[in-house]
Amino acid sequence: MGRIGVVARPDRRRPIVRVNNSLAETSGGYLASPVVNTIRRRLVLDGPGCIARPHGSILHCLGVHRASGCSPNCGRQSPVIGPPRCLTFKPSYLRHFVFPKRRLAYFIAFPRGSTWLTSPSTGRQNAAHFGSLRCAPAPVTSNVSHMQTRPVRYYIAAAASALLFARAARADAGVPLLFLTLPGMVLALLPVIAIEAIVLARTFRSNVLSVLKASALANIASTLLGIPITWVVLVLLQDLTGGGRSYGLTTPLQKLLAVTWQAPWLIPYEGDLYWMVPAASLALMVPFFIASVYIELAVVLRIVADNPPLLVRRAVLRSNLLTYAILCFLNAGWLISSLSRGAAHG
Repeated sequence: MGRIGVVARPDRRRPIVRVNNSLAETSGGYLASPVVNTIRRRLVLDGPGCIARPHGSILHCLGVHRASGCSPNCGRQSPVIGPPRCLTFKPSYLRHFVFPKRRLAYFIAFPRGSTWLTSPSTGRQNAAHFGSLRCAPAPVTSNVSHMQTRPVRYYIAAAASALLFARAARADAGVPLLFLTLPGMVLALLPVIAIEAIVLARTFRSNVLSVLKASALANIASTLLGIPITWVVLVLLQDLTGGGRSYGLTTPLQKLLAVTWQAPWLIPYEGDLYWMVPAASLALMVPFFIASVYIELAVVLRIVADNPPLLVRRAVLRSNLLTYAILCFLNAGWLISSLSRGAAHG
């Protein structure tokens, strides 16, 4: 049936237990078995498959995407407990799961046409006995598909409405900093992609060209998607916490809050915008950095799935630390230059 063994990766101290299942026809994919890795409680799911946990008579799958129009369980009336039907999988997608300390019954399931091959975990290393479970696909209706795609459209429409409302409400009473900083970030996209590709290549011990695509797609996604969404969230938080009105610039604390708390949409202090814009841009580097790390990590994990996720996280964090340090250095120079010119003219 399958061959169970311990594979120790050179860049990871913890061994990962895998099941090489040729019967499931996973196109060379590997499925890790939690039954033999009970000490570390870690497993890797690489390739099409499903890791399921029984909850009553229904199995809940982890790391899979349920197709529309599917019932939650196809093994309810079957003597062999199987995973839910109508599941779609992403091949070559690497995902780590950490299991709870208490012992639970887990199943490793493989799609093979309309048949599910399942392997219950019994806590023994020879628990690779597969049972079959046939499951007819449920019909997909347009109503169910509409209901499942509606939340995505709802969130997009809500974000767009919030942005339009903020722009309409503050058309004459503020400076939306996104429209001043985003063009500069777009211009810096090419050197940032090159720098982060070099960092990724050195971390993965590969050539730059092999990770250039991952760096490019990750940075494009974070710049054109992550930063604007982060800015919209910050504008909403600024409004909800009372940062939409003027408090003055009399004290140092008021000046600090004006370029941090009120940085997403600056209050138009006309005589002080020359230093407030670069100072607020420097303050926004922190939330933009956090958003970039998470978005780029999600993109890079899907593209370079052959590398361990911990190594990918380290590489993405290092590359973003380097590029954002350069951006902060340039932004600080802009702020110092603006303060110098303002002092000379004042």
